[in-house]
Amino acid sequence: MSLLDRDLEYFLAITSHASLAQAATALDVSQPTLSRSIQRLERRFGIPLLERTSLGVEPTEAGHRLLKRVQVAKVALDDASKEIKEIADGAGGHARIACGYTLWSPVSRALIPQLRNERPVASLTLDVLLADEILEAVATGRYDFGVCVLAKELPTSLEAEELMRDELVPLVRKGHPLTGRDVTLADLRSYPWIGIRSRAGTYNALVAMFNEQGLAVPGYVVETSMYEIALQAVGRSDFVTMAPRWLASWRHGGFSALEVLDLPGVSYPRRIGIVTRRHSHIGPIAQRAMQLIRAVLGQLQGPAA
Repeated sequence: MSLLDRDLEYFLAITSHASLAQAATALDVSQPTLSRSIQRLERRFGIPLLERTSLGVEPTEAGHRLLKRVQVAKVALDDASKEIKEIADGAGGHARIACGYTLWSPVSRALIPQLRNERPVASLTLDVLLADEILEAVATGRYDFGVCVLAKELPTSLEAEELMRDELVPLVRKGHPLTGRDVTLADLRSYPWIGIRSRAGTYNALVAMFNEQGLAVPGYVVETSMYEIALQAVGRSDFVTMAPRWLASWRHGGFSALEVLDLPGVSYPRRIGIVTRRHSHIGPIAQRAMQLIRAVLGQLQGPAA
């Protein structure tokens, strides 16, 4: 249940859909109900908030300013609602976490089944997203926190805790024709590449490496939204992919059939950490999840990795 004023909830829905009809369908109310709601808001503020354009129903300048404030207020009120509910639930509660594609294996291992064993009545949502999607989703309150590659600059509404540093490197199967001999970056263009959707960080690393040496960037022969598919394909074929250096040697990862191609000067450093909203409420279940994730990611940089 939202604590936000109903008229403001309706205002958010209309601006999100840019259509009274679509907003009415999503909210399961009539269009006249939404129209009366907007009229009440406009009378309250004494200024038009919405206007019809060729793109649909759009906020006016005043509407845009109200929209930004209401979005912030909704996140804060949702936090308050969650905090009070967690107090009422006692040992129960729910944690919502988003993690990056290359981090799903250690993050899931940190939380499942350990969190369930410790808090049997608690529940968990764990989704895999691109780094920029994680930042947006955490900022808007969809998740308690995200575990991802840290950008050089974050939106002012977010803050980050660095947990580790790693690097992306070319990865192939053991026994691949490129292993066991001196290899140049140009040699990698002779083999097919597989990876995550092209705007993911792994592809950015690929572009940066080849551009730095003045080489044409190989395209993905296979592009997938599931990182596990890419790694499995590399393990049973001559495909090449970009992956964290620790992945091939992590004893819990299940990817012992993979091998890093060490090329002098060829790597893509990254900072990995936890991203949260500033001043947001982090419930006890989410806090415990953070502790478990910190412990596992810390191991990836040590000799036990």
